[in-house]
Amino acid sequence: MLIAAAIAAAAFGAAVLVGRDGGADPTHPPVSGSPTHAGPRFVDLLGIGVNLGHSVTVLSDGSILIVGGRNKDDTGDLVNAIRFEPASGSISPVGDVPAPVAFHTATVLGDGNVLIVGGDVAAVFDPSTNVFTKVGDPLVPRKGHSAVLLANSTVLVAGGSSLGRFATSAEVYDPSVRQFRTAAPLSAPAPRPSLVAAGDGALLVTGDRIERYSPGSDTFTLVDVTLPASGPTVVRISEGLVLLTGGLSSEVLDRSGTVRASDLVALLDLTTGSIRTLGKMTTPRFLHTATLLEDGLVLITGGDSDSHRDETLASAELVDVSNGHATRVEDMAQARSAHQAVALSGGRAGIFGSASVSAEHPAEVFVR
Repeated sequence: MLIAAAIAAAAFGAAVLVGRDGGADPTHPPVSGSPTHAGPRFVDLLGIGVNLGHSVTVLSDGSILIVGGRNKDDTGDLVNAIRFEPASGSISPVGDVPAPVAFHTATVLGDGNVLIVGGDVAAVFDPSTNVFTKVGDPLVPRKGHSAVLLANSTVLVAGGSSLGRFATSAEVYDPSVRQFRTAAPLSAPAPRPSLVAAGDGALLVTGDRIERYSPGSDTFTLVDVTLPASGPTVVRISEGLVLLTGGLSSEVLDRSGTVRASDLVALLDLTTGSIRTLGKMTTPRFLHTATLLEDGLVLITGGDSDSHRDETLASAELVDVSNGHATRVEDMAQARSAHQAVALSGGRAGIFGSASVSAEHPAEVFVR
């Protein structure tokens, strides 16, 4: 019944929130209004087909753009995109991306348009027309990279993998001419990097290092700080602070080289580059999401517990950035890793896809 309801909802252009008992959630519309019973929880969001490698972007009007990703058989990338309206639950297909994309980036530009960069294609999505327009090709084809809007309205794109190797290259997209130009290289390859805006430039966090990008001199400079774990999940808290959670510790568990996940909770000061440990998560994890909610708490979802074993997590917790205290909340309907999460109105969050996602639980909404 749940799958049938999801198919019907998609066909009629609407998403449906379904409670854990299989009944319609009483808080419908899906992402507006107040919950009817207390306690943070996750509610299934049916009718949205997501798998892995897609991008999820909140547009200026509060709607959500979901682009590309891998197909259900994991045999190819997708060109399709949808627009989800959280207030009403409606789903609308939009124009296709000019070429299939997965593990790409989606960056909201200063004018509200969205830049998609992945593989050897780049396109700009116009929310007023729901159309993707191809722009100048990226100088380096890449996946699994990161991108960030700089203060001068250009977009820095860096790291990831290119032609089977982890990349040290970076480039800058200029929306005024819709072209890319070469930027200074990183000091080392950057698998799964995270870029966050810092002043007029950006900080890149990857592996066990941090690099600062300065657009004036077009240089990356290593920040003299030691990360307490490798590859933490990064979320910007304010103009001057970034929260680091999880990652991989230096502890090797067995002869296979399996490494334990970290329970790190730390603050990175963007001005000084210094790191201050706040506390610990309730569960060590990496490849999880960290989402800043409207009330200032950070929602942590899913991830993996170590680097080799198949131990993907369904657990979730809330981190109070003021004191580093972490509180366990209800588990998600399914374990998720390498998924996507975005903050929604009303202190809620949307959780989309996973490295292995079931038809019954493609997406969820965290409600409080």
